[in-house]
Amino acid sequence: MGFWVYVKDMETGEKLNIHTDDCDFITVHKDRLTVFVIGNKKYLEQRGLESFAEDLESDLFRLTDRSHLVNFKKVSCFEEKSLVLRFSDSDQTASVARIHRNAVEQYIRRSPGKKIISRQMEGRFPLWNKARKFMR
Repeated sequence: MGFWVYVKDMETGEKLNIHTDDCDFITVHKDRLTVFVIGNKKYLEQRGLESFAEDLESDLFRLTDRSHLVNFKKVSCFEEKSLVLRFSDSDQTASVARIHRNAVEQYIRRSPGKKIISRQMEGRFPLWNKARKFMR
């Protein structure tokens, strides 16, 4: 089934909507793509932003390829209907985060509420070709 990951290019403002069924890894290049976005605003507001942000941040660390670890700042704002996680500008330890598709999907499926994210994102914004050029 998969789910959508939203990545915003801070240089151009362009948003890429990458579906996890389209790739084994989601690769985010820190020097160009500085915002990693996942989630649904209504659900996150019901759950509590800080609580969800801490859980998601913790699991992203766990799911990330440690040889390319990227540290995330705390969630700083909502943008449109999504939760925004910003990369730390001062972190020079790595340039790429690689998050395995299956591991992230298992995380999303852990609780009934999180499945809302997957269902609501399904079938939206099919920008396959634009997304692929950022995948390695």
